[in-house]
Amino acid sequence: MMLWSLLLAALCGIAVALFDPMLEQHWQMWKKTHGKNYQTEVEELGRREVWERNLQLINLHNLEASMDMHTYDLGMNHMGDMTQEEIAQSFASLPLVGCFFFTVVQFIPNHLNWVEVG
Repeated sequence: MMLWSLLLAALCGIAVALFDPMLEQHWQMWKKTHGKNYQTEVEELGRREVWERNLQLINLHNLEASMDMHTYDLGMNHMGDMTQEEIAQSFASLPLVGCFFFTVVQFIPNHLNWVEVG
């Protein structure tokens, strides 16, 4: 048990060293803004890693957008600590309430008399 605790502490120390220390205040503000609390320090370190990766992607995209490479900007939101797979899974479980379903139209006339059609 003591060995596992020592190993965990060492891994946490390494993980903290890998994070950008300049982002610590930003990370703390983001967690507070979105009410994020993690069960363990290991979970928080993992979420911080994902958050930093997402932040880098957002910054790169927005830099490219400023050079007219994209027509929209991205921003950090409450899903910033989630992977793409986790986000897709969370949307996949949403119920389809109020969705519109369209039928395929086989024939579209060139002219339509709305007086006759109604």
